[in-house]
Amino acid sequence: RNLAVNLARRGAAVPGREADVAAGPPAMGRPKGAATSSRPRPDEVARWREQLIGSLTYHSLEFSQQRVVALVGATGVGKTTTAAKLAAWAALHRGRSVALVSMDCYRIGATDQLRTYARIMQVPCEIALKPRDLARALERHRKRDLVIIDTSGKSPYDERHIEELARWFGADERIEPLLTVAATTKKEDLAATFDAYRPLGVRGLVLSKLDETRAYAVLCQQVAASRFPIACLATGQRVPEDFLLASPETVGKLFRDGWPRFIDWLRASPARMPWQ
Repeated sequence: RNLAVNLARRGAAVPGREADVAAGPPAMGRPKGAATSSRPRPDEVARWREQLIGSLTYHSLEFSQQRVVALVGATGVGKTTTAAKLAAWAALHRGRSVALVSMDCYRIGATDQLRTYARIMQVPCEIALKPRDLARALERHRKRDLVIIDTSGKSPYDERHIEELARWFGADERIEPLLTVAATTKKEDLAATFDAYRPLGVRGLVLSKLDETRAYAVLCQQVAASRFPIACLATGQRVPEDFLLASPETVGKLFRDGWPRFIDWLRASPARMPWQ
């Protein structure tokens, strides 16, 4: 019961209350006037792609008040690296005060990796082994502009993991869960991941490993169907360089034109890349 109350307070969907869950957009069939043959024409595909891209929404990470974000997601999607990139963007590029908190007590070396990044950026980093440790860390850093929580990754099919995260976050409405998903994930697993993490009240998506694939149609389609807004893009392993805020301009360019043209477009205008 306490878990259900906490989820409800966070604005998340509670099992048994299907009305609180967005059912997702209606299935996007062929554009009007499409041919009836099994193979759509290129202009039909282009119109369908524009419908998908036009339906995407975005989650702003700019600052009008303190932000507390928690990076959640499956194993190996790049949460710790993204935490460091986000911290560097806020601290070095935006001049904000930042703190890092690691909840990843399962993966060997995960906390050491985050501490190393924190030491380089000269920002505080704490380890939370229990929910009360997290609450105390957030209280200690309540005056920081941004607190980034790095969580442990597990299978999206492990329901106990989602329940555990809900207990850790409790009723603290400041925490914004950002779901990190790898662009290389299969269609079925993307859909399962979105469904699994929906009860946490996900505020935005981090699309990671965008440099490790050249096929973005499935990713675009699944993100549109999820109705989760996109927060930022991780375009490689480099910290802090391979990081971009999501916008209709950046995401649209990637999903329309593909990786090579997207990178050329970024390099042609250094203002689009925070670290140039």
